[in-house]
Amino acid sequence: GPSAERAVVFQDAALFPWLTLEKNVAFPLEVAGVPKAERAERVDELLRLVHLSRFRGSFPHELSGGMRQRGAIARALATRPRMILFDEPFAALDGQMRELLQGEVERIVRASRTTMVFVTHAIDEAVRLGDRVILVGARPGRVIGEVHIDLPRPRRGAQDVQSIRIAKRIADEIRTEVEKVAREEADGAWGNPGGADGGDPRRHLGRGI
Repeated sequence: GPSAERAVVFQDAALFPWLTLEKNVAFPLEVAGVPKAERAERVDELLRLVHLSRFRGSFPHELSGGMRQRGAIARALATRPRMILFDEPFAALDGQMRELLQGEVERIVRASRTTMVFVTHAIDEAVRLGDRVILVGARPGRVIGEVHIDLPRPRRGAQDVQSIRIAKRIADEIRTEVEKVAREEADGAWGNPGGADGGDPRRHLGRGI
């Protein structure tokens, strides 16, 4: 159940639209009954940590998607939780912004020394941010593998040879699951593009038009 020891950063930043960034970050502290002066000091510290001090008086609609997510991370850290749960927080962002925020999360988590549980469908993101990657199968959901990543930080993600090697290993381990989900979510015309049977012949209707 809910606990001050755990905080969540959602896929959508979920900031209160009627509050400024500063008041959004201060909200959990206010609920916890933290005195006003201490609250202001903590908010200042967090906004500096996520590089948003200049935008403290801005409302969520005045911020970019990446800035809103950094604000959501600051709010999650407000009560100094032991763990933050990230639910695909960068899924809606473009590739460049994702890469930037991956670096930011890596830096922030190291600085705050907070445990992070990060759900993602992006293998490169898992390799860059994770120390321990749990591979989860679909329908029924179950653990199908575990990969420990012992690479120095900060990591360069897809530019690093060791990271690429680990990402390929993970991709190989989940390939069967990916193909299973594709078959379940498509109709009978689906076939494994790499398979020998080529799938149902209806897949090729219209080819060459």
